[in-house]
Amino acid sequence: MYKILYVEDNFENYKLVEFVLSKKGFQVFNAIDGIDAIDKAKQLMPDLIIMDINLPNLMGYEATTMIKSDEELKHIPVVALTAAFSDEYKELALNAGCCEYFTKPIDPISFSETLKEIIENSHQNFTEIQNNPIQREISKSLEEKARKILKLNKEIARYENKLEKILSNITDIIFLLNNEFYIKFYNNSALNNKNFVDQYSENKTFFDIFDVGSEDLSKIKTILKNKKNIYNLQLILKNYSQYDIFLCTFSHLDDEIVASLRPISGESEIKDKIIHLEKLASVGQVTAGVIHEINNPLTALKTYFEILKIKYLNQNDNEDLKNIVSRIEHGFGKIENLSKTLLSFAKPSTEKKYPTNINSVVRDVIEFGEYELKRGSVNIIFNLYENISYINAVKSQIEQAVLNILINAHHAVKGVQNPQIIVTTYEDDDNVYLSIKNNGPKIPDELKEKIFEPFFTTKKDSEGTGLGLAIVRQIINKHSAEIEVFSDENITEFVMKFQKHKG
Repeated sequence: MYKILYVEDNFENYKLVEFVLSKKGFQVFNAIDGIDAIDKAKQLMPDLIIMDINLPNLMGYEATTMIKSDEELKHIPVVALTAAFSDEYKELALNAGCCEYFTKPIDPISFSETLKEIIENSHQNFTEIQNNPIQREISKSLEEKARKILKLNKEIARYENKLEKILSNITDIIFLLNNEFYIKFYNNSALNNKNFVDQYSENKTFFDIFDVGSEDLSKIKTILKNKKNIYNLQLILKNYSQYDIFLCTFSHLDDEIVASLRPISGESEIKDKIIHLEKLASVGQVTAGVIHEINNPLTALKTYFEILKIKYLNQNDNEDLKNIVSRIEHGFGKIENLSKTLLSFAKPSTEKKYPTNINSVVRDVIEFGEYELKRGSVNIIFNLYENISYINAVKSQIEQAVLNILINAHHAVKGVQNPQIIVTTYEDDDNVYLSIKNNGPKIPDELKEKIFEPFFTTKKDSEGTGLGLAIVRQIINKHSAEIEVFSDENITEFVMKFQKHKG
């Protein structure tokens, strides 16, 4: 089986010849340029080399001269194969050392037979060309220059690739325009703008896609054609003016124009966020005022209630009445704690942390809110680990966090068949965990973080303020604890993780 080295930079052309020759028993290898041909020839030592004339870095006849001047390779016959017939090319190829000159397309039968004949008669003498010292020196110099060119081309390709990566990762939208303002290149940021992609086509210029508003377009084009830069020109993506507004800078790079666009349509969103933050800043003042207004009548109610106790309870041994009075006092205490917790959302708390039993917190919250939480036939199941370790906490704040999550769970199971809330406590070596599950609908993945943002709610305006879980997050952060949400089609779970009290 004869080995053939086919020097061809077009892979489809190579595969066609390889298919034809392999059917005739030849083993065909590929080299993509003249330098690659020399290296592959020394490695493979083929029986024949087919040389394309138009090659990158070196022409085919130049590569042939180099091969024929190499002591290791000069005995290998070389044939020229080209798609463009030219007497000049043929003369150059034959003078360089090619023993045959073929033009494409080849005849599959005669081409393979001719190659076989050339190989079998390759003992013919080429010493006149091979032994010419001037030719050898020229060939050596040519190879050195070709290798330098190849190395430079690789360096250029590497820098081009690096530059393209840099441009692709810039957040600004980058366009490269020719002198007629057609788009020659755009980076990933442009590709990520669906509105631009929807409008882009190769027969449209940059200004067919972007509108300059009230500016004089002809004047802008004249400035750019005179190779002057333009800074911070406001552009609007046509047909999407309410969404895509940009500040554009035009600069010149040789005969091309670089257009760099920075989106500014998001400024309205930023303003909305600033307004939202101003709302948050005002929450403290508003909350403090509301709590003050609540505490004043609450104090008065407690005073009147104490008078009623002294006047009637001491004179009455009715156990039912005593039980009602006890529950009312407990309710007053809870209202005071709730108002303190809400006030702590507005300003730093001065309460200190003490060793706290999380099971005790759960039981107190359920006792206080049992009627509300079980309304609607909600089944509350408890799996409390009795020997649970203590945590360092402000008890009233943890009660508030647990109550808020339970209320959230109660709202979630509304309308669900067999509504259920499962409260579980457990621990590991370092942490204590409280899990509250419900069998309500799944929380979409994109909302899992948003549900903890102040004022974010999926409930109707009359059903929620969007502060419940925001308060939970703040309390958890104050306790250097963590909270995670897991949700699928069957169950939603809030897990709070507290560090154990080290006592």
